[in-house]
Amino acid sequence: MQDESINAALVKELFAVIGELKRQFERIEKNQSVIVDYLSDRGMARYDLSCDIPNIERLLQLGTRFPHPHGIVISKHARLGPGCMIWQNVTIGAKQLVEDGGQNMYPNIGSNVKIYAGACIIGDVKVGDFSIIDCNAVVLNDIPPYTVVAGVPAKKIGINESVLRKGIESNKRFEEKIYKKFQKSTLVKSLSPSSVCIDCGANKGDVTEIFANTGASVIAFEPHPICYRALKKRFSHNENVKIFNKGVFIKNDRMKLFISNVEEYDPLAISQSSSLYRTKTNIDSAKYHDVEVIDITDFIFSIDKKISILKLDVEGAEYCILEKIIISGALNKIETVLVETHEDRIPEICEEAIRVRKLIKDMNITSIHLDWV
Repeated sequence: MQDESINAALVKELFAVIGELKRQFERIEKNQSVIVDYLSDRGMARYDLSCDIPNIERLLQLGTRFPHPHGIVISKHARLGPGCMIWQNVTIGAKQLVEDGGQNMYPNIGSNVKIYAGACIIGDVKVGDFSIIDCNAVVLNDIPPYTVVAGVPAKKIGINESVLRKGIESNKRFEEKIYKKFQKSTLVKSLSPSSVCIDCGANKGDVTEIFANTGASVIAFEPHPICYRALKKRFSHNENVKIFNKGVFIKNDRMKLFISNVEEYDPLAISQSSSLYRTKTNIDSAKYHDVEVIDITDFIFSIDKKISILKLDVEGAEYCILEKIIISGALNKIETVLVETHEDRIPEICEEAIRVRKLIKDMNITSIHLDWV
């Protein structure tokens, strides 16, 4: 009887293994069919695929391109930003076998990254935007934005300079267009010398100036030392502008402000990517300033007037700040909140973003604008 029970247990376990294998093969078969459709549409169906990319449909929606799709393995837990190019025999996954749910064991790859043939990106590493991973490189550590790496393990061999410079100029033109439109908006025209505006993440002061030109009292927060000096110089003769060399957050503290590895190319333009979050894909997690941050909710309560506009461009901290402002009741002191969001670049705030967006919707809050930029 004991042998029979053991055999029954073994048979049950065997069927469980067979069932799991069947599910895996069905998943891979479906995966392959999507890739085949993708290739057929482009006259490339001749390839012997041998790929395992569970999230292939999502990657294609993000504009990921596979010039030679053969032997590519990408874990379903890996994160890739839009516009990446991935060549043959690339592996992106965990450094070791992990249980489902070990999300932080997998790579976080930014936007517009080029990963050439045979490269491996494994483990809890961040690959910055517009980086280039050379053929057969093995990435075991974080790669800053715009960096070209090669070798085993991968090491920096250069900077993707032409793309960097084009990006800087393109962003300047985009900002100029946005701010011209904002300056003519009904919201700005409604401001007067009796208005109070708070600019969180003032950077070089373009929005601060738009507020100040209406005669409104403007309070600007900027933690980056280079930007702070530029702001002090720009508004040295504006009595209606107060500038603080501090960041804003949900508590009073000192924190690391992570900065870009390529700031020297245009310090003011590139400084705006700085963030309190090391996982942000356009900063260097090894470079930072130690900065003071304040609880912006407490600051709002300390002002004895209604705030006309609160602008939040705080590179990832926007959702936790919004949540506290809403729950604390500080939102009642603000007429309009303008927010620039960054969950597309910071994986760790994605769940928070979903929760706060739902909170705003459920409470029917119309004073918070998440689509300002």
